[in-house]
Formats: sequence, structure tokens, C-alpha cells
Amino acid sequence: MTPALRSNGARTEKAFRNVWGAMWIAGARVIITIADRLVRWLSRDDQRGQAMVEYALIMVLVVIVVIVILIIMGNTVKNMFCNVTGALGSP
Repeated sequence: MTPALRSNGARTEKAFRNVWGAMWIAGARVIITIADRLVRWLSRDDQRGQAMVEYALIMVLVVIVVIVILIIMGNTVKNMFCNVTGALGSP
């Protein structure tokens, strides 16, 4: 191999390393920026999210209570509707 080709290959490899290194640094900066914004967002000091979570917990509790009541009283409610529809159906 001639010295010119060797030096050209070395230059190409060095350029590749420089480009790869620059890309790696840029990617690392992006990741650090995203992580920094995420930490700031998670550590904010407002109370808006707390109220929304409390309302969601109350709604879950109400839904659970309604489901339990329907399970317990399901047959009673079914019989009552059958009696009403039977009474409406007969003249």
C-alpha cells in the first residue's frame, strides 16, 4: 500500500472518529437536557395535580361502593323490575 493511501485512510478514520464523537456528545447533551427538564417538571411546587388525584380517588371509591351495592342487592332490584314490567304488561 502506498503512503498516500495509508494517510488518506488515516484521515478518513480520524474524520469518522470526530464525527462519531460529535454525534455522541450531541446525543448526550440531548439526554441530559431531557433528564433535567423531567426532574424540574417532577419537582415543581404547585398543588394542581394533587387535587386531580384526590378527585380521581373519590370517584374510584364511589364506583366501588356502587358496584358492591349492585352485587348485594342485584336480585332484589331484578325482582322489582320484573314485578313492575309484569304489572304493566297485564291489562
